[in-house]
Amino acid sequence: MSRLPKINLFNTLGDDRPTPSNPAAGGTMPALLGLRGLAAVSVVLFHINRQIKIDVPDWLWFVTTHFGHGVFLFFVLSAFSLSYTNVRRIGQPNWLVQYAIKRFFRIAPLFYAVLASELLRQYLSAGRIISPDWQIFANITFTFGLVPHASMVWAGWTVGVEMLFYAVFPFLLIALTGTNRAILLLIVALAVSLVSRIIIGNIDLDTGRSPPWAYFSFQSNLWFFALGMVTFFFINWHTQLETIAHRTVSIFAGISIAILLWVSEALRFVPDWRIVRPDLLVFGIIFAILTAWQYLRPSWLLSNGLMRYLGDRSFSIYLCHPVFLFYFRDQIYMIHDFFVSRLGSPAFLVTSLTVMICLMAIVEVTFRAIELNGLRLSSMASRAVSRKPRATNQP
Repeated sequence: MSRLPKINLFNTLGDDRPTPSNPAAGGTMPALLGLRGLAAVSVVLFHINRQIKIDVPDWLWFVTTHFGHGVFLFFVLSAFSLSYTNVRRIGQPNWLVQYAIKRFFRIAPLFYAVLASELLRQYLSAGRIISPDWQIFANITFTFGLVPHASMVWAGWTVGVEMLFYAVFPFLLIALTGTNRAILLLIVALAVSLVSRIIIGNIDLDTGRSPPWAYFSFQSNLWFFALGMVTFFFINWHTQLETIAHRTVSIFAGISIAILLWVSEALRFVPDWRIVRPDLLVFGIIFAILTAWQYLRPSWLLSNGLMRYLGDRSFSIYLCHPVFLFYFRDQIYMIHDFFVSRLGSPAFLVTSLTVMICLMAIVEVTFRAIELNGLRLSSMASRAVSRKPRATNQP
């Protein structure tokens, strides 16, 4: 029986120590990996407050209002990283097939494992599978992103959105050949996102659908993916930015993000725009600037070993944490009650730290047992596709 090849995940995600002017090296820069970790942790903290109702201190109010935006940072990073790793592969033999193989095995093994656990939960609690056959089929085929709230995996709506983006990404990648097309993509993506949010948002209001599908649909989030792609191509087309960045990018990015945060906060309280949520669209620009900043001038705060560790495991953190919070909520309440009587409102931080430590023990298992093996299978399948057939002598 052949053994699976060893995989270095950091190289699989692609860090060959490339430089901004050399995307041919392929991969994800360390600080971008750290940003994935930051996004994952922010979503966990958001759900500790929203899902199991652990109170947040007043001075951490932004956890309840903004940490859920970590999913949109994932979208921007995904588009940026995919552009980075695939731009030089266009036209290579079987590159589309290899791209599809890598995307499938990066997502499917862990998603299917969590999906199986949900089916088992339904069977054990109700004595049968509650979800209808069409919904199970939609989840297995990753088409559930086309149907409102059809994901059977808790917080799995982002996977449905991501998989739809993966399907259209190669076509967008091939089409982006210059600045004019990049600007056109941004305009179209913004228009699609705005119109979708208005139309779907009004349907949500009329039908009383909750949570609103306008927040979770692919077309409503196309703007974030477009920002990630265009941000990468803008840097790649203007390679002089690599030199300029060492002097000015931190100042420019810091000032721009501060201004946009103010704009986003002002838009958040405009009553007539609640359906559109323009504040979230502004946050897309913030995340694009943050991504470019850390790509051009990585910060140790995001590229250190801990953040890279969390970034490597960000997918497991994201998919496993809602299940963990649900099944261990009583124990989490006990921990919080113990600390709140001694520390007051800062008990949220101690409770969250305890949750993260315990969660990471589970994540380490899913990462090594499922994700890494999925990547190994992806490597094997990619090599099989790229292997040329042996030449045969004709008589």
